[in-house]
Amino acid sequence: MEARWQAWLIENLLLGVPAEGLGATLVEEGYSAAVVEEEIAKAQAHPYLQGAKKVAERLARREWLLRTLTQLRDLDPRAQSLEAEPFTGADDFLRDHYACSRPALYRGLIEGWPALEWTPAGLGARFGEREVEVQWGRSQDPLYEPRSNHYKRRVPFSELCAAIAAGPSNDVYLTANNGRANAWLAQELLRDVVSEGSLGALDAILDPAALFDSTYAWIGPEGVVTPLHHDLTNNLFVQVHGRKRFYLASALEVDALYNHHHVYSSASLSQPDFASCPALERVRVFEVELGPGDVLFLPVGWWHEVLGLSASISLTFTAFRWPNAFPRHTETEG
Repeated sequence: MEARWQAWLIENLLLGVPAEGLGATLVEEGYSAAVVEEEIAKAQAHPYLQGAKKVAERLARREWLLRTLTQLRDLDPRAQSLEAEPFTGADDFLRDHYACSRPALYRGLIEGWPALEWTPAGLGARFGEREVEVQWGRSQDPLYEPRSNHYKRRVPFSELCAAIAAGPSNDVYLTANNGRANAWLAQELLRDVVSEGSLGALDAILDPAALFDSTYAWIGPEGVVTPLHHDLTNNLFVQVHGRKRFYLASALEVDALYNHHHVYSSASLSQPDFASCPALERVRVFEVELGPGDVLFLPVGWWHEVLGLSASISLTFTAFRWPNAFPRHTETEG
């Protein structure tokens, strides 16, 4: 039997799938009933599988704890929806959102920022032929986000703007994954954001001295999609131009979110396929639309999928006044 089918068999036995159903699938793939019976017997008796079962049991206990914590969370009326609220200062934000990993939505919090005058065409006229790194040609690959390194391309800023003006597309996008190469752009944009050293209301929760190393731009056309994933830091997402729609799910529901690789999910919250991803039916999904001036706090580990409803410009900030660097899991290719 091919190694890929042996791995598939072991994985599904660990997940508790009945051996009879697995055997039927392998027979459909062309293996004889005798070979299938032998492979299942070897797998079930192998000491590696017995050891792996102990790990699976540990994971099952953690999943039970996550589901229990989710039920308790739902006793809080604030957990039932994500509504806009007034920003009432650093202490309230720290207690009610940052320290307890609860999202926050603030409407019009950056009113008065000169950045609200930005448009892709305006930035194109300003930056012209200066090169930026973007993701380009990604729509050909269903896994474009996990494999974003394959689609990095340097183009004049004017070329990015021409692609945005051409209409809806998911093929080209300047994202936070391009942030290191676009440090000059972040610095230029921050000059419009930071007025006399101030971020306005955001001064209460962000550290202006650390902004230039931890601010990221998102510039793209209508139709861009950021697939379901979670971030490794707390993020403050600021919508500057255009509109975006977010679909969010709690970090506590990771066991139902098909986290197949690193921070990525093979599922979708905007277009859920309950036939192939049945656990999604028990996930509480929060849907939020952001317009110019709106700010969304995304806690570390919270899952989100983002759709560009129009050509848009956004910024994300990670320079909070509280710890925002956490130990990272090392992912192996599978």
